[in-house]
Amino acid sequence: MSSLEVGRLVGWGVCELDKPFQTLKPFYKPPNLFTNPQTFHPPKPFIMVTYSFEKLEVWKESRILVKLIYQHTKLFPKEEIFGITSQMRRAAISVSSNIAEGAGRKTQKNQAQFYTIAYGSLMELLNQLIISVDLEFLEESKLENEFRPLINKISLKLYNLKNKEVE
Repeated sequence: MSSLEVGRLVGWGVCELDKPFQTLKPFYKPPNLFTNPQTFHPPKPFIMVTYSFEKLEVWKESRILVKLIYQHTKLFPKEEIFGITSQMRRAAISVSSNIAEGAGRKTQKNQAQFYTIAYGSLMELLNQLIISVDLEFLEESKLENEFRPLINKISLKLYNLKNKEVE
């Protein structure tokens, strides 16, 4: 087969070229469902893959933290939508995103780097929560009873994960 010839492409948009520079002609033609619906067999669905970060408890808990942050920042003043509300939401998402990205890295050093960044975002978020209490956007009891225990748990798991990866 020369470099100009093209074979079959996989997927719904399957086409076939017999010769170079020939116009595309459909390779897969779905049956007419109105004439005989029993003959229609849709393609098999893609196999769902679970990636390594999805198995990490710390990633699952960071998603819970993101949800809590979004729920509580909805109640913040509207004039803060582009201020502390946005910063807190981005910091919370950064925690789970860096855990996922770190889990996808090949070397232990790169993995540890992303877990360190996730930890930094977690500390940034804690700082913003404390400032939210100072500005009276958030009750101190919510910080101490809802956020701090979850942040402590995520922080400890990130520390253990980072040190496990570096050893």
